[in-house]
Amino acid sequence: MIRIFLSDGTLVMDSCWETHRLSAWKLVDDGKVSWNEDGTDITARIASLTDDALTLVLDLKGGAVEEHYAAAPVPSVCPDMPKA
Repeated sequence: MIRIFLSDGTLVMDSCWETHRLSAWKLVDDGKVSWNEDGTDITARIASLTDDALTLVLDLKGGAVEEHYAAAPVPSVCPDMPKA
């Protein structure tokens, strides 16, 4: 999963297996962000943030989920997917 939080409030979400999504995001308060996915508001606590890494703890219906992100190497290309 790729999440790019742009300074203009746009969140770019993508992965090698899904179509990209653009959503609005906002800072809820110190250390929390939120965005909307398919009509559901998602809130996440920023557990850690450095120049090259981000850890979010998402507050989901099934409980908290920790996600870890790192700066992508450049260039970066998704692997080939097997053809059915």
